[in-house]
Amino acid sequence: MKITKIEAVPIHIGEKPNVEIADRRARVPLSWKLWGDKVVVKVSTDENLVGLGAVSCVPREWGVTAEVVAYYINTYYGPTMIGEDPFNVELILEKMDGLFEFRQIPQINPFPRSAIDLALYDLMGKYCELPVHKIIGGCYRNRIPVAGIIYLHSEERVARDAAEYASKGFKEVKLKVGASDPNVDIRNVKAIRDAVGNEIGIRVDANGAWSVNAAVNTIKMLERYDILVVEQPIPRWDVKGMAEVKRRVDTPIMVDEGLHSIYDAQRLIEHQACDIFNLKLQKTGGLTLCKKLAVLAESANITCFMGSEGEVGIDTAAALHLVASTPNFGYCSDLCGPYLNEDDVIKQPFVVRDGHLQVPTTPGLGVELDETKISKYSIKRGI
Repeated sequence: MKITKIEAVPIHIGEKPNVEIADRRARVPLSWKLWGDKVVVKVSTDENLVGLGAVSCVPREWGVTAEVVAYYINTYYGPTMIGEDPFNVELILEKMDGLFEFRQIPQINPFPRSAIDLALYDLMGKYCELPVHKIIGGCYRNRIPVAGIIYLHSEERVARDAAEYASKGFKEVKLKVGASDPNVDIRNVKAIRDAVGNEIGIRVDANGAWSVNAAVNTIKMLERYDILVVEQPIPRWDVKGMAEVKRRVDTPIMVDEGLHSIYDAQRLIEHQACDIFNLKLQKTGGLTLCKKLAVLAESANITCFMGSEGEVGIDTAAALHLVASTPNFGYCSDLCGPYLNEDDVIKQPFVVRDGHLQVPTTPGLGVELDETKISKYSIKRGI
């Protein structure tokens, strides 16, 4: 089997009408346009098989738009893949990395890399007539728990959102924290705990908003409400600071923005800077590197966690296969695309039932592209 064509299409899918995202330092609603950019990739072969990949770009967080990622794939990465065997994943990724210095410009490479990587695994699974999890480790679990995401709003709003998630069978919620006034975070966590009792786990995510001392002081005050995890308490570059926070608090510390590569993982392990790795397909470059990071984590007794950037069904499916095949994943995943996105590009979108997503069992990633949705949501804003 040889690759004959690669096509990347930038799309934009907004949020459901009842979703309102707010900035952490001022309760100002933010447009989903800052998050809704995605790229869908189709890799065609001489066996008449087409592999699907996708990536969420999140320009507000990572500074990369869908048009830029699609341009890199169609102009640079795609042509290097023509004639290659899609089973030669490492060779193809090495050729892609050779076009640009991956370690020097990580903000560019992982997004197209991830979408292409997923498409290659989709092709391998379809060719072997096996679901992807069967070729990357087997089925360790067939249902993946999902957490409810709660943004920084009023106490009444966060309590209401938590109660709604609990009523739908969710067992964990993740609250965005890092307000300029730490008392806002404390009151919000208390409001959620009062609303859902002790049956629901609460994780908090500061997205690097705190200093070391602010993180320690705030976390210690939050611990009275039995929080499960604190995600990225301080800026991503401060590995020694992360280690200090970890030493001074009792709650497990998760790294997110500070983990993009195996080199980041090595530094975090050497400094004993975290308890949990937040793995996201787009920021690391796909399934291939995520599996490597999971092995490194296991060697250091670090738990893995499945993060999310509001994926469409294609990359949601890939994340489900990753968690299904990798034993050392814990906590409820952040796979929020199925319940936050207004629509999807696959014919049978995923549905969260009783707080879980079902792992696909059909060949490849197990999803089918809806071409009418690609036409509907494609964007041509220019680079």
